[in-house]
Amino acid sequence: MTPEPPAISTERLGERLRELRVRSGMSLRALARELDISPSAVSQIERGALRPSVSRLIAIVTALGVPLAAVFDEATGETTPKTTAKTTAKTTAKTTGATAAGTTGATAAGTTGATAAGTTGATAAGTTGATAAETTGETTAGTSAGAFGVAEPGGVVVRRAGEVAPLVLKDGVLFRRLSPVPTPGVEFFESVYPPGSTSTAHGRFLRHEGYEVGTVTEGELTIEFESEEVTLGPGDSVTFPCSRPHIIANRHRSASAVATWLIVHG
Repeated sequence: MTPEPPAISTERLGERLRELRVRSGMSLRALARELDISPSAVSQIERGALRPSVSRLIAIVTALGVPLAAVFDEATGETTPKTTAKTTAKTTAKTTGATAAGTTGATAAGTTGATAAGTTGATAAGTTGATAAETTGETTAGTSAGAFGVAEPGGVVVRRAGEVAPLVLKDGVLFRRLSPVPTPGVEFFESVYPPGSTSTAHGRFLRHEGYEVGTVTEGELTIEFESEEVTLGPGDSVTFPCSRPHIIANRHRSASAVATWLIVHG
């Protein structure tokens, strides 16, 4: 059995959240206003001096407009997942005046030629060069796929056990991404709530985007809504709109609670 890698450190989690904030174009103060906390608290999270709770982390990624799965990417030097795909394309090459290294090809006006291997299009005024390639075969290659490592359409992505480091949040709550790479419109996670842990550090109910589906696989979890609460044991499942304010907690004194969660967006 492949051992699980060490959890993403609080420092690296903070760095990753800062990277995502900067990429989004949001200032630290603007994020603080969105979260209704002080800029100092945001700074402490980004410096790794403060470990966010589950609800705080979700509030941050929601404010930044990125999926929760993006927090895991580029966070620990994870190995690149493998994509197996079949690609078919046609190659036709018409070249007048080859352009390889050390060869003068057509780049001036009125010259016709292929500009470079793998390039299609006109290179200058009056210059045309059509290049295509016909390749049929099966390729296995690493993929970075989009801004947050999203798999290319039609590809099969495999990430082996032990290749994704989990997150440990406030109260020791552990989040493990179950999807090999972020999947558009869907979040798929496993959570482990230690005895006495909760999703919020300040008793605030969490609201966010999407629709949540959860199944408890071990222990007992309580989901508290504003007017009711439900307790789930092994094999029990629940679904609810994420916009409905909720708090998730493990009220057991000695046993951890494990659950899988599917959050569907859109």
